[in-house]
Amino acid sequence: MNPKQNIIKTLVLIVILCGLGLYYRVHVREGGKRRQEAEEEAKKVFQIDRDKVGEFRLARANEEEIVCKKTDDRWLIEKPVQTDADQNAVNRVVSEFVDAKRTRTVEEAPDKLVPYGLDKPSLTLSAVVEERDEPATILFGEENPGKTAFYAKTAAEEPVFLVQSHTKRSLDKALFDLRDKKLADFQKDGVRALQLERGESKVDLEKRDDGTWIMTEPLKTRADATEIDKIIDKVQTGRIKEFVNEEPENLVQYGLDSPEIKLTLLVDDDRASKTLLIGRKNEDKEGYYAKRAEQTNVFVLEQDVVDALPEKVEILRDRSLLALNTGDVRKLQYVTEEEEFVLATNDEGAWELKKPVEEKADDLQVNDLITDLKNINANELLDEEKEEFGLTKPQITAKLWKKAEEAPIVVTIGTTDEEKNLVYARNMDGHPVAFDIGELAKVRKTLFDFRDKKLVSFNQTDVLRMAVRCAEHELVVVQKDDRWVPEKPEQFKIGNQGDVDGLVRAIAYVTMTEIVEEEKPENLADYGLDKPRAEFSVQLTGEESVGPFLIGDFRDNGVYVVTEGKPGVYLVEEILLDDMRRTLGAILNENLPPLLKPQEGQEPGPE
Repeated sequence: MNPKQNIIKTLVLIVILCGLGLYYRVHVREGGKRRQEAEEEAKKVFQIDRDKVGEFRLARANEEEIVCKKTDDRWLIEKPVQTDADQNAVNRVVSEFVDAKRTRTVEEAPDKLVPYGLDKPSLTLSAVVEERDEPATILFGEENPGKTAFYAKTAAEEPVFLVQSHTKRSLDKALFDLRDKKLADFQKDGVRALQLERGESKVDLEKRDDGTWIMTEPLKTRADATEIDKIIDKVQTGRIKEFVNEEPENLVQYGLDSPEIKLTLLVDDDRASKTLLIGRKNEDKEGYYAKRAEQTNVFVLEQDVVDALPEKVEILRDRSLLALNTGDVRKLQYVTEEEEFVLATNDEGAWELKKPVEEKADDLQVNDLITDLKNINANELLDEEKEEFGLTKPQITAKLWKKAEEAPIVVTIGTTDEEKNLVYARNMDGHPVAFDIGELAKVRKTLFDFRDKKLVSFNQTDVLRMAVRCAEHELVVVQKDDRWVPEKPEQFKIGNQGDVDGLVRAIAYVTMTEIVEEEKPENLADYGLDKPRAEFSVQLTGEESVGPFLIGDFRDNGVYVVTEGKPGVYLVEEILLDDMRRTLGAILNENLPPLLKPQEGQEPGPE
């Protein structure tokens, strides 16, 4: 057989195998699956569509029949009481009814139903189905001797068959099981207001358009959204423990003639009222008698629902000193007993000092101050303002202006009570409070705190040339084709380009820890800056340059620095410049000695 014939034979075999595989899948496997599904469908007691069930009846022996009807895709209970149904519970029962299967036919035409307990069924279920003349009805009798199934039959046919025990138990529901047990039907996001009366306490709360809550009674102030959410969540998820009386003649025995607690939720744009009245406690049932204001029936609710309703108004008050988004503040006035500072954001959103000096501000410090004020929570909410709180002559007043708003938000910090470890203050709502004394240090600020402490400001990728000198050691590099090329020392090769990048980064982060002199003195010798120990400069694109920076004597853990771009004398951390020295040594492949220690007999610079 030639090669061509071999190829043809192989292709024919492949086609045959593919055909067999397709036949197996379509006719054997898929066909078997369909036959199995058809067999399972045939086992069902009723061949009906659950979506077409419009009425469902359930009758247990010696109990009133339960009638559920579907209206606008919603189940309602019509008998023995007219009330809302638990949609999930009724739908589960309907599904179990539709899916109920015969496991075995016991007798096709029994003479008597007594042996099976079907003369007096323990459970009867009927479904009214669209396009079906008669209701689909199943009757359950006794459990079989093996306790695995129940005897059953349909109302329309004679045969007695078995239905698995778990199916019957899933269908066997009491009225309580099928009733809607929600305390109130609403969506959490739709709650617009909340009113709570408990004993002598009464509080009214309103939700604003921005989602925050305010208290309108007994005083106007911000409310604690977290505590309010707890109440709403508990009412939404809480369930009725037991239905006690559908039509009580009087409410005295339940403590509902004059309820101890009244909770009202106003829901959605029409502010529909959902009111829960709570009476006396029932110790035996471990709950409280309650009722909905718009309905007559009395029920028992769980203890934890009542526990979620605060007895004191202050629990619902927002305890923060200040509440706003830090990024929304465009202007800040910060006044102490000695100084006043005014800061504002520029068009790029960066903070600038406007008073007592005009210069760039430290963005991080300003934003941290606002955040720290927001993070202060009151230990005590005080009833009235007193002279000893020191709020007429405060130690700190912070005024904050939000974007597009003319009136400032004001926070005032008064006297300190060392004995109680408290600081008195007036929050943004104008109410007196007291907070922990440990928080005060976080919001005390000086001019230096607000000032920008960076001595340099440039983008590291813009550097074209850098010159650094430490004592007699000097390095000058330029950027060419994304690489650093040395100009000094001559005939020098850079071993690690990353070391040069590290030196550029170190220069970019030089920050002062103190302003020693606002203006450069005529005599720089006092600071060792007439003969600087080290200096560096950076040339940027566009012929802009940074520096030179001159490094003089040390003091404490710092070193004196002056630069062309700043007017004064500054102290910089020694470790920061020592890192620059070590990096320079790594580039030059030399172990450079420390530069920032005084020579023998030398005194540190002036304090």
